[in-house]
Amino acid sequence: MKNSIRTLIFTIILTAMTVTGFAMVQERQAYLGGISQEMTLAQVESILGKNYTRTKLARNHYSMVYTNGFYIEITGDIVTYMETDRNNGIETYDGLHVGSTMAQVEDVLGRADHEEGNFHLYRASGKKDIAFVYTNDKKVASIYSGISYEDEENIRKEEMKKSRAKQRVDIGDEIVIRTRQMREAYWNLKDVFNHHGRRYHRGWRW
Repeated sequence: MKNSIRTLIFTIILTAMTVTGFAMVQERQAYLGGISQEMTLAQVESILGKNYTRTKLARNHYSMVYTNGFYIEITGDIVTYMETDRNNGIETYDGLHVGSTMAQVEDVLGRADHEEGNFHLYRASGKKDIAFVYTNDKKVASIYSGISYEDEENIRKEEMKKSRAKQRVDIGDEIVIRTRQMREAYWNLKDVFNHHGRRYHRGWRW
């Protein structure tokens, strides 16, 4: 389930990156459990304490899972991502939590900036965001904020793939241009040789 949600988040992020004109909510409304993207580890610990399990994801990337299931990712010393899928006391700034209804979310935040099935994404000022995933009966099943390390890697790979594809197109175009130039040069030389050849033979017959 989490992998399918992450895949959906990745797709939404790629789509959202190309869209402008979001009706942004306030930055503080993207807080989750009192934590915001770009907070430091020390700030997180001062708010939530140190009762978490820390796991290394990659060089300079770590995950922190609190005993209540609240999941946070840190890059260096900075929060980059948060998620919760339990009604564990973790709420947004406005008191929204797992188990809240879609109507309650929209009463506070309005319609989402991007909707894909049960996934609703809100853009906040300060380049932050918060997303709600709903059950079929329109209750919040999970809440996400930020971009996970996995999604960052997927975005990086996708951008590299596009860059390589563009390079292949550029190289292909260059080959076509060079081939055309070589053909034109060949035919020009052939015309010159034919012209001089005819003059030589005419001179020889005389």
